[in-house]
Amino acid sequence: MSNEIVLDFHDSLLRQSDLDLLNGPHWLNDNHIAFYFEYLERVAYENSSKDVAFVSPSVAQLMKNSQPEEIVFFCEPLHLDTKQFVFFPVNDSESPDTPGGSHWSLLAYHRAKNVYLHFDSSEGNTNNKPATKLLRNVAPFIVKNESFPTLTEGECDKQQNGYDCGVYVLCNVERLCEMWIGKGKYGNSTSHTDAVKKRTDMIQLIRALRK
Repeated sequence: MSNEIVLDFHDSLLRQSDLDLLNGPHWLNDNHIAFYFEYLERVAYENSSKDVAFVSPSVAQLMKNSQPEEIVFFCEPLHLDTKQFVFFPVNDSESPDTPGGSHWSLLAYHRAKNVYLHFDSSEGNTNNKPATKLLRNVAPFIVKNESFPTLTEGECDKQQNGYDCGVYVLCNVERLCEMWIGKGKYGNSTSHTDAVKKRTDMIQLIRALRK
């Protein structure tokens, strides 16, 4: 069965199998999230690149599960201490270099408010532990000498199934960007209807970028 490349976008590569997953009901993988974060960075918010960092799933995973002496090599090139807004996709995999896992959530930092927010679409905020682990590792590189960061659970709607967590991450990061960077009027909540629409929007975006 052919699994051809359908989009080569800067550092992101999407194959036909990734496109098929967007039709649902399927869990989004790190390729989808890496692509969309890169799209936000290089297209949607290109003019704000000096103020915002969209950290890829693979790098966030390394930051979360690497040894303290290794994390500096992943954080320093991103210059997180100069960014006004930082976004990390979080998953519950304990592998040092493979996102995988079974649940996605979003960790976001707002410098002016000096707040770390965690948006988890699961009913029990099941990613609180991996999000806290990631935060403790990266906080000193976002705010110098930040040793005891506080993680606040952000308000967001909950997914209605077991596979839309990644879609909620995409919707939530987009809404936060619109509020924080675009100065829009979107709220923090993502409804089930938004999640269904986001899958269709993603497919259309991929097809548009192929042209």
